[in-house]
Amino acid sequence: MFETQKDSNKIGLGGWLLVWFILNLLALIRLVFHINIHMLSSEDSTALTSQQSPFYHPLWRPLLGYEFFCQFFNPITIAFLIFLYARKSHFFPKAAIIIYLLNFIMVLMDAAGAIIIGKSVNLEIEIPWKEIGRCLIAILIWVPYFLKSERVKATFVKK
Repeated sequence: MFETQKDSNKIGLGGWLLVWFILNLLALIRLVFHINIHMLSSEDSTALTSQQSPFYHPLWRPLLGYEFFCQFFNPITIAFLIFLYARKSHFFPKAAIIIYLLNFIMVLMDAAGAIIIGKSVNLEIEIPWKEIGRCLIAILIWVPYFLKSERVKATFVKK
């Protein structure tokens, strides 16, 4: 648990890394409990994908499929990061940065797709500011931390 390099006094999975761990455990729990298995067959999705609907657009079904995929992608990637964190893998900081950036791009693509399709059928779509903000804050806090922290450099040394 306390392997380090360069005789660093910043050892182990404590400090802000422990905060990261707790926040991501809570996020994993939140995401797992918000998975909607019946998303593609719900009344709302049927109303959007039915050709008789006034809000029908042929791209609703692919967008809903993408959102369905994202429901599972996010918890799986967080679980993967927690696994790398627990193993103190040298790949953890890089994987975390990639996943945070990828998640932000995915949220922006989802929001943009919903807004563009919604406007084309005169359906008012609310911009998911909360989710966009959550992703952006995570990037602004954790990416610089994983890049610059001495604790991160000293802790994640296992290949």
